[in-house]
Amino acid sequence: MSDIDPRVWESWSRRRFIGTGGRAVLAAYALSVPGVARASGELARGTSSELDATSPEGIDLFIERKTIDIGCRPSSAITINGGIPGPLIRMREGREALIRVHNRLDESTSIHWHGLLVPFTMDGVPGVSFEGIDPGTTFEYRYPVRQNGTYWYHSHSGLQEQLGHYGQLIIDPADKDPVEYDIEYSIVLSDWTHMDPYVVMHKLKTMEGYFNFQRPTLANLNTQAEATGQSFTEVLKTRFNWQRMRMDPTDIADVTGSIYTFLMNGRTPDENWAAVAQPGQRVRLRIVNASALTYYDFRVNGLPM
Repeated sequence: MSDIDPRVWESWSRRRFIGTGGRAVLAAYALSVPGVARASGELARGTSSELDATSPEGIDLFIERKTIDIGCRPSSAITINGGIPGPLIRMREGREALIRVHNRLDESTSIHWHGLLVPFTMDGVPGVSFEGIDPGTTFEYRYPVRQNGTYWYHSHSGLQEQLGHYGQLIIDPADKDPVEYDIEYSIVLSDWTHMDPYVVMHKLKTMEGYFNFQRPTLANLNTQAEATGQSFTEVLKTRFNWQRMRMDPTDIADVTGSIYTFLMNGRTPDENWAAVAQPGQRVRLRIVNASALTYYDFRVNGLPM
């Protein structure tokens, strides 16, 4: 990934997405179906794979770096079984999970089971609960499943999570599911940058406001007064208050759409991930925020949730 000037990389669709408050819109009636970003320069249009980790034979996860298309741009990503997000993992409460993780990277990796009650040696945090998974080796996660619900899994090694090393995990209850529905969709929200995440981190450490485009300047003094309905005197007073604190007005996150695009199941806003439902159907949405920095205001326009 190249170090691209964030002021150049911003696109109109990304600004539009941010301008709506980061709303992820799920179309209730559409022709496309769930998909994930896939390797070899193509975007998979089929349903993302689903693996049963509590089956007798267990499952295998292969961690490797691949070039995939994100927003019609080839991108170097850390994939799980060839795509981002990784496969949907299902488990059954009361059974034992068995997951074999094969590291095909040239660096150490790991998988942390976010929110799961597992033995500490199975928690997947390098340097805390285990040593990590070295390149070219396989680690076997085996633990009892003690709960049910919607969770996710991700790397706890370096910035691999930002590079695509994550996926959704669903644990079905041991008894009948108390939630009644006609159709279910799994949604993984995440963010992606074509700038190397380590470069992003370096810039933030060097100058914390590097990606802050809301700094007040003399040129936007009049614009700020008009936008806020304040007088010039009031605007100047506000600016002096910020100056005394040695701070600048900023976004809720340190990094914004200037270098980020935003994904639903691996698709950008322009690629329009969508779900299909019939009138009157009860749709269960299992939503996970796998973003490195982004907060989402999730809603379905015109429909109650």
